[in-house]
Amino acid sequence: HDFSNPLVSIRLNADILEMDGLSTEDARSVHGIKAAVDRLNDMMRELLDFAGGSISIDRRPTELAAWLADLEQFWTRNLGSMNVAFRLEDEYRGVWTFDPARLRRVIDNLIKNAQSAVRPGGAITLRTGLEGEALRLEVSDTGTGIPPALHETLFQPFDTHGKKEG
Repeated sequence: HDFSNPLVSIRLNADILEMDGLSTEDARSVHGIKAAVDRLNDMMRELLDFAGGSISIDRRPTELAAWLADLEQFWTRNLGSMNVAFRLEDEYRGVWTFDPARLRRVIDNLIKNAQSAVRPGGAITLRTGLEGEALRLEVSDTGTGIPPALHETLFQPFDTHGKKEG
């Protein structure tokens, strides 16, 4: 409750702001606030489930193009001088079944990691494509890459190797 009560307040205030007939830019900002609060609530539920010994995946049909457009809008606005390119290869724009909140966090974390590796003016690219029956999502950047010494511990939880933001 200590975390959820402030989040409920923020979400409710964003809902109230949304009713006031906002400009397009303000409406985007309010949408971003609501999406961030929803992501925090999802993460909080997952942590509580994990602490209780369970993990659940919320797989549901999701319009891939809309999901990617939301990602693109958020990251284009938040990466400043970096060139961010989101490409739908194979022009696949259909519905795909996955857990959109969890996959969003994976992609967000990959982009955050890329952001710390790419110099201003660099590029971060998200590509999608079909490979047989599978959907491929790929995040690439123009950064220096992961040093070979870190490859062995790359997927260890909480292994940050000196990054300020873990």
